[in-house]
This record gives sequence, C-alpha cells and structure tokens, in this order.
Amino acid sequence: ELKIDAIATGDSLSQVASQTLESLAVIHQVSSLIVLCPLISWDKKEIIAAAESIETYGNDMSEELLQRNLREKIGTWDFYNIGSTTINQLKKWGIIRSVDYEDIERKKVDAIIMENKKVIAIIEYKSPRNFNTQNKKNQAIQQEFEYGNGEELKRPFDEKDPNLQKFINEILASINKKNDRILPKKIIDPTGLAKQYLSDLEILTGDYSFETLLNKDKDNDKDYILTHYAKIIRPEIKELFPEGPDGTTIINGTIFVNKKQKAVVGYGSVFKKVLERFENYGRLENIDYDFKIVRAVNKMAGEPKEGMKICDPACGVGKFPLEFIKDKLEELFEIKNDKIIQKIEIVGFDKGFDEEEQKTIILAKANMLIYFCELIKNHAKLTKEFAELFNNSFTLKINSILGTLSDLKQDEYDLILTNPPYVMSGSSNLKKEIAENPKLKNYYKTNAMGLEGLFMEWIIKALKPGTGKAFIVVPDGIFNRQNDKKLRQFILDNCYIDAIISLPINTFFRNSKKTYILAITKKKKKKDDILEAQTDPVFTYLVSEIGENRDINRFSIPQDDLSEAVELFNFFKGNKKNFHKFQETKPDKR
Repeated sequence: ELKIDAIATGDSLSQVASQTLESLAVIHQVSSLIVLCPLISWDKKEIIAAAESIETYGNDMSEELLQRNLREKIGTWDFYNIGSTTINQLKKWGIIRSVDYEDIERKKVDAIIMENKKVIAIIEYKSPRNFNTQNKKNQAIQQEFEYGNGEELKRPFDEKDPNLQKFINEILASINKKNDRILPKKIIDPTGLAKQYLSDLEILTGDYSFETLLNKDKDNDKDYILTHYAKIIRPEIKELFPEGPDGTTIINGTIFVNKKQKAVVGYGSVFKKVLERFENYGRLENIDYDFKIVRAVNKMAGEPKEGMKICDPACGVGKFPLEFIKDKLEELFEIKNDKIIQKIEIVGFDKGFDEEEQKTIILAKANMLIYFCELIKNHAKLTKEFAELFNNSFTLKINSILGTLSDLKQDEYDLILTNPPYVMSGSSNLKKEIAENPKLKNYYKTNAMGLEGLFMEWIIKALKPGTGKAFIVVPDGIFNRQNDKKLRQFILDNCYIDAIISLPINTFFRNSKKTYILAITKKKKKKDDILEAQTDPVFTYLVSEIGENRDINRFSIPQDDLSEAVELFNFFKGNKKNFHKFQETKPDKR
C-alpha cells in the first residue's frame, strides 16, 4: 500500500533478549521485505554518541524505560537501569518531573529510583579501577557529595534488598546541609516550615525571604528579627494566602505574635533559634508521627480517582486525605488559564474554640502547602487560588461544642479515612446538646458511648450507599462494651465489614490504647427498604509489629506485620471467595 522496498530497524546484536541472532531470525521472517540493520555491529555507547551528535538521543527514551528488562521494583518505587543518561534528558522527555534540578541537570546517571515521576535517588556505578587507591576512592566519592562528610555508609547498593526502601527513606528524612547522619524521627510544626518553603518556592523573596530574615541582626537587638517578621513578613503571607470563612489560614499562631499582630516582647532570641532549627531540617517527610498507619490505611483504600469526594471528619493536621492524593496531584489538580481545575474533592473538619484546638486546622493548611509545593512553585502567582483551595479543604467547626458532629451529612462521601478521638469524659455534655436539638436527636439514635460512638454513626450515615467505603481507627471498646451493643448492630445492619486489623499497643505515639483498623462498605437498600445480610468473609489480621519501635524514637525495625497485612488485604479484596487458597500457598509467617 505504501510501496515500501525495505524496512530499516535500529537492532544492535545482543543488546537485549529480542536482538540475539536466533530472535532476529524469527522476527525478520514475518516480512518478505529486505530488513536493513545499519547498527547491527554497534555497541550501546556508539549508538548513544551518534544520536547525541544529531540531537535525536532521548526521543525513544520513554518507550525504552517501559521495556520489561529495564524496569524493576524497589518496594513501591520504580527502579530503572538506564545507562549513561543526563538528568536534563530524562526531564526533557517527560520521564521525570520538569523541575529545576540545579547543579545535577547535566549529570549522567546509570540508574534511577522514582515514585511516579518524582525522583527518589539517582545511582552512578563506578568500576573497581576507580577505587584501587585511597585518592581515587576519595575523588570518586566526592563527585557524588552534595554536602556532608559524616560517617561512611558501607552498606552495598542492591536493588533486590527488601529493606532498601526503608533505608533510603531514613536517609531522605535525615540528611541535609546541616546534618550528615541518620537521625531518629522528630515532631515538626509545619507552619514554620511553611515560611521557609515560601522562600524556597520563590514566593517570598528579597526582604520577605526566610534567608534574609534569618540574617537580620541589627545592632544585636534580639527582638529585631521578630519585629521585622511581625510588621513586614507576616502581613505579606496573609495577603498572599488569605483566611477562610473560619478565620484560619496557613499561619495564624499567637506564640510570637499577639492577637493585635504585634511581636511579643522578649521572644526575639527564641524566635531566631526556632528559625535556625527550621533551616536545619532537610526533606519534609517527618511532619508528625503515625505515618505508618496513615500510609497503610491509604494503601488499603486504593487509588484516588477523578470525581471522588473524600473526607476526614476529625482531620487533625490533615495527614489522611493529603497522603491519599499526594502521588497524583498534577493529574487531580490541573492548572488552566490561571485557574485550579479540581478533579477530586478532599475535606477535613476539626473543632476548635481555644487557640490550641484551632492550631490543628492551621497545621493542616500548612501541611497542604507543603504537599502542593511543586504545583505552587510552577504557578507562584496563584497563591490566592491555592489559599482558597486550602480553605475549602480544611474547615474549623466553631458553631457548636459538637464540632463536625453538628454538621449532619447523609450519603455524601465516596471515602472516609479517619482516626477519630476516643473520649469518654465530657461526652455527656455532647449527648445533652443532642437531646435538646430535634434534628440531632433524630440523627444520632444508637446512644453509643464516648465520642468515638458518635463519630461511627456520623461516618456511616455520611457514606454513599452501595459504594461508600471507610477506613477508621477505632478503640477496642467499640467491639466489646456492653453498652455499645446497639452501635455494633447499627454497623452490621448498614455496612459490610471488609476488614478488622488488630494493632499493637503504643502504635500511636500519643495514645497507648488498644486500637484496630476497621474497614467497611455501606450497604445499599433494596426497593423494599431491606438491607442485605453479609455473606462475604471478613479479612482479619493480628499485627504484632508495625515496622518501627513503639517508643519516642520511632526507629525503623525489620519486623513489619503491618505491611504484610496491607498486602494480604489487597489480595483479599480482589478475590474474597478464593482468598483461602492463597493463604494455603502463603501461610502466616508468625
């Protein structure tokens, strides 16, 4: 049809499995035309050099990386052996995110570890001759150092090492310009980091920047830096990121600045020390504890999809919904014509009357800024639009002592991810308010004990019938308290129980109670208003260790039943009826 006389290919003998003599002979038999192979005797380096000289190298890079022999997995990450390729080339052809990689743009790497298009690590292999003397060894290592001359890591790189992902995460969370050693996890207040991030994202520049502020020390006046921040920088941040209807934004604290927006006298030296500590933090992974549970729950919940409406009714600092969407932000929040096109909705609520309670929503908005940093950096003029997104996503409930529980929802959410408070004391005041309000009284009917019981009823009613799912961290009392018998029946009547995963004591840093992950799907009523009984099995698992020690340090440990529980649950939900056969081939290792 095209009147072609011959076919030309880029085959190079034995470069890959499909290019052996035997394979090429079979492949070429499918065509009666002459097959020309001008590169048949070239090696890979010669081909790359020729392609670079005519500026075609990289055109087929995305396709090459997708070949099965180039891609492997390191935990949940993708690992590619790519040969000698520059970061700039990977960026140009859309293999990694198009952001500024600064000094390493032209650096050639041999392999790369990625999460979606986010670069986790780059690998450069060195031949033994580069290490046969101490001087050569020092020179080769120094080429790879961005900063730090701490203790030498003698752990060999092995992409098949099952603990490699954990080890790299520890490095990412610890190493920075001020620290060259792996550190235990720390509690970090992201509102201060948000100030630094705004400078890193080039939103706060010049006299407003973090670095400029840190270096101001006029005549050794200890309060000068704080005064400059309160008068100049803080108002600018609030102008860039306006408050929402609840009166909160990414920065609202009153520790260093009072309610009249003036610097608190005598706090200048403390403020500077805080800034210096923020400067020392590297990659922002350790915003708070309990990430193990948050990420496990999110993996159980699946992938975010366009059109979903996701809620955390007791959101705290916003970890559950933000972690759920973090890997698909560019897909789910498209910027077009200077507008944010939101393809998924996340909402988080928390109550707050005093300053301490109100801080959680402020932290949630500051966290959201950190998660959205790359989008914001690429669209730095849209800070007000991002502020509106933050304000719509996280809301402080101040109209009632019930907080979220006063905002009655029905059949609204596709997914609820939450760890609600487990509180018995003071719940009588909440029940009194419910009893005095006819709408609330008609909504809450189980008379469950504690705050967690009220949240369970709210969650179930707020889910969409038939498809709505919830993953809830609950205390053991819900399963065994005699007075919660009516609540348990309400759960069974209205939901399918998908999973009950037992967590060890002290799983949560600030709470020593025995807890479980409860996974449910809301039932859909039939025409005759009858709900189906559950016939599918329930996934259960007893977690003894969560992959980190359960003390104040939270160091990673090899024992990790939680990861296995998540893996098995994901097998289970795909084939509930036949899961017992999988168990026979992969029995419980404990």
